[in-house]
Amino acid sequence: MSNAHMPRSAFLRGAVAILPLSLATAPWGLLAGSMAIEANLTPLQGQGLSSIVFAGAAQLVAIGMLKGGAGIFSILLTTLLLTSQHLLYGMSLRSVISPLPGRWRVGLGFLLTDELFALTSQHDKQQFNRWYALGVGLTFYVAWNLFHPGRHRARQQHPGAGTPGPGLLDCRNLHCPDHPGGA
Repeated sequence: MSNAHMPRSAFLRGAVAILPLSLATAPWGLLAGSMAIEANLTPLQGQGLSSIVFAGAAQLVAIGMLKGGAGIFSILLTTLLLTSQHLLYGMSLRSVISPLPGRWRVGLGFLLTDELFALTSQHDKQQFNRWYALGVGLTFYVAWNLFHPGRHRARQQHPGAGTPGPGLLDCRNLHCPDHPGGA
């Protein structure tokens, strides 16, 4: 068996391949965290949402709908429609995913993001490696969730983070002399 097909090697190749894209979760995490705080979610609730809703746009919409008082059915239906491209991704990857055991299909299905699809969709049955896909998906998921605690630390250090203002941070609470509301 070649080194490229060994589970550990393939997993690490996937993890390394997704690292540049994983960095993009940092600013996204700050935005989603700020919105979660604005919606009066606790850090645990915000982290739970990040752990369960592994789709950026869906997470922002769900937070906005929670803040607006929408019902759970409306939130679920909206996020389902918003993330429907994942159904197409799954159909596209069906030929390489369907032969896998159920636990692999469920796991990779949960980890299926635009990024995972981009890095694995060109693989055919001979090239597709479930360990590589797991390395991509799990690394991205861990990065997604690691940036979440920083959201709440940023808010604690900068109380205006996430409130309406000229940018992500509200100058009224940060003593910005160049802003009319700053001290």
